[in-house]
Amino acid sequence: MVKADGRFGPEEGQRAQSKRRISAWAVLAAALLVALGAALIIAELRERADNDRQALLLFKDLETQAYRLSSLEWQAIAEERLDSGLYEEAQDARGRMARSLEGMAQTDALDEEAGVLQQVDEAFRAYDEALDEEFRLLAAGSLEEAEAVDEERVDPSFDELTEALVTADSVYSTDAERTDRIANAGSVFALGVAGGLIGVMFWQYERARRAATLIAAEQKALRKSEELFRYQALHDPLTNLPNRLLFMDRLRHALDRTRRRTEKIAVLFLDLDSFKVVNDGLGHKAGDQLLLSVGKRLRECLRSEDTLARLGGDEFTILLEDVADAGEATKLAEHIAERLEAPFELEGREVFIKASIGIVSSSALDGDGNPDDLLRDADTAMYEAKKKGTAGYEVFHPDLGSRAMWRLKLEGDMHRAVKQGEFRVYYQPLVDLATNRISEVEALVRWEHPERGLLAPGEFLPLAEETGLILPIGRFVLKEAARQVCEWQGLHPSEPLLMVSVNLSARQFRHPDLVGDISRTLEETGLDPRTLKLEITESIAVDDLESTIDTLRELKGMGIKLAIDDFGTGYSSLSYLKRFPIDVLKVARPFVDGLGHDPEDTAVVRATVAFAKAFNLHVTGEGIETAEQLAQLRALGCDSGQGYYFAKPLPSDAASTLFYEASRR
Repeated sequence: MVKADGRFGPEEGQRAQSKRRISAWAVLAAALLVALGAALIIAELRERADNDRQALLLFKDLETQAYRLSSLEWQAIAEERLDSGLYEEAQDARGRMARSLEGMAQTDALDEEAGVLQQVDEAFRAYDEALDEEFRLLAAGSLEEAEAVDEERVDPSFDELTEALVTADSVYSTDAERTDRIANAGSVFALGVAGGLIGVMFWQYERARRAATLIAAEQKALRKSEELFRYQALHDPLTNLPNRLLFMDRLRHALDRTRRRTEKIAVLFLDLDSFKVVNDGLGHKAGDQLLLSVGKRLRECLRSEDTLARLGGDEFTILLEDVADAGEATKLAEHIAERLEAPFELEGREVFIKASIGIVSSSALDGDGNPDDLLRDADTAMYEAKKKGTAGYEVFHPDLGSRAMWRLKLEGDMHRAVKQGEFRVYYQPLVDLATNRISEVEALVRWEHPERGLLAPGEFLPLAEETGLILPIGRFVLKEAARQVCEWQGLHPSEPLLMVSVNLSARQFRHPDLVGDISRTLEETGLDPRTLKLEITESIAVDDLESTIDTLRELKGMGIKLAIDDFGTGYSSLSYLKRFPIDVLKVARPFVDGLGHDPEDTAVVRATVAFAKAFNLHVTGEGIETAEQLAQLRALGCDSGQGYYFAKPLPSDAASTLFYEASRR
């Protein structure tokens, strides 16, 4: 009941107050139900967003492992090997990637997320297979094959993997942002309920952010590591110039451009003349400094678009792009020669160095030419320039290629000849001019080629010296000659015993085990060292004076006779020869040819004999072909002679017959 003043009575007031309390609780209960429902929805959305963020962290970790593998790959290429430590680290990174992908494949992903996850998985498997092939080749030491696999499979697969990871990163990031926006909109209705969750979610967010920061830092460090190893794999460690791998890559791209356009390129191949003399004389530190200085001068001669590389040792290459013709390259070669004329300051000394340069233009290639062909042709031209003398250049032409192929075949044939025993020893007698008795034979090598017949020394010995095959050939000649002369000494045991002369090339004479080789041969064949004479030329003798004297003294101490061959054609002086413990001077054939009709040649032979007699040396005249030459040598006091006048070089059976007939006279 309502009173006149409008207020409720006691009963009505109590009922109204009770109704208000019930209504408030209903509203509160409804609000709580709404908030609880909203909180549950928001919690589910937040959980999905958190899952997406966790997926993002996994993708970042996958990307980090991919960069780690790429870094290890380039480290292996830079060091030209794949040791167990590198391989185990690579296996660990690959295993982590595989496990992460397997774990993510089991999550409830949206259609779009499942699609990008499959792309990442397929890209990883392709990269893993390609990388496994490259690592196998690196471990086997097959660097060139590994480089080819890297270019054809590994690099494209790595790019596809990183691209797939970036795409997945974008998809998951978009899903996480979208879910967050929905959750934020719903949180307006559940602020009271969600308030307690915000702190927890913020903590989770901070934890994820810190993890992402650490992963990003590791990725940055790995990228730098990859860049470092990539640089080391593509550059010469001494000069920091591009190495062969990078040079050939740039040359390949330059050739591709010439096929699409009308421009031409040229390659210069440089080899420093007498670099070994500097390296051996002043030491490797000075040699390294010289290479650095040469590289600096060469760079100063080039344009910014040109490439200068060091292939190794004292070999440099230059790639000239967009040239009109080979004339531009020859002008550069002349400019380089001028720049190298100025002395280099090394170890407080002025050192002069020159270069032999081979030049080839892309116009010299046929349609199927490749970078290897171009570099080979430039190398061929460089060797041709070196043959003509120092500080020269040669432009490649097809005839040089034919000669190079012939040289390559000859070298292959020579390797086979060494293994199959195609070399023969011929013997030319030396006659004592006082008694007309055969006192000695000179052992001379011949090659019984299965296709070309019997080859004289001049057709193969220069190449044998260059390739090092002279060492096994020389050992064979020495051993066979010692064995044969021992046999002849047994058949004709007259006094003095028959002697044998064997020539030593520069490479043989400088070999560190020369004395040991000779000692073993004497022991195996039983030849008396007093009946062995070793011959070297003047140029070999003065190449390294002190070392030559030491070696000659060792041989002399064994009882072996020593001779200077082709005396008068080299660069020695009499003051040098006085220091050598030699026994014989052999007058070169050109001077013997002029005896009797060329006053200068006669004067040279007379001076040589006089010098030899003054130092108690034996004198032998080479190349005697006429009775007049023989008479002149006898009149000048020469001790012995050899030549076609007496006998040409003979195989052992013919020489045996000659000795038998001579012994019956």
